[in-house]
Amino acid sequence: MSEAAQVVEPEVESDEPETARANPVILSRTGLEAEYNTHLRVNVPVGVTPEQCMDEGFWAHVSTRMTIGDTLIVRPDNGEWELVLHVANCGREFAHVVKKTFYDLRSNASTRAEPSRYSVDYAGAVYKFRFLRDGKVMKDGFASKSLAERAALNHQMAVDRVKPK
Repeated sequence: MSEAAQVVEPEVESDEPETARANPVILSRTGLEAEYNTHLRVNVPVGVTPEQCMDEGFWAHVSTRMTIGDTLIVRPDNGEWELVLHVANCGREFAHVVKKTFYDLRSNASTRAEPSRYSVDYAGAVYKFRFLRDGKVMKDGFASKSLAERAALNHQMAVDRVKPK
């Protein structure tokens, strides 16, 4: 072919940068999440706040059980909230966590006015929620605060029905 017969395409400059093509994922890089990462449930005492759970030193005693990528599901003993965390980095005495979600699980029943002589509180892992009348424990062992409030209201209605003459 002669020089005049060759077709020369002009170089066209584009504003788009050239992107490198990624290699396909190989089989050894895939697997079940349960084999690599763990979902850990963490029960914390009443009074611990979600903000305290974000501190790296909070996890100092349990960080050896964690690996990067684990999920921590944190709940207080009274069940008022739930915090889901992702472990971004961890070491011997620390863990950097990132908040995924936060759930406020307080019931709407707490917005209602409690009976005047009755109160409801959390008594720990054994006695759970209980209701008191004039400072005396009437019944304990309720799984949630709303159940204890309902029992207190039922008790008050029963006492009001049977008034001495």
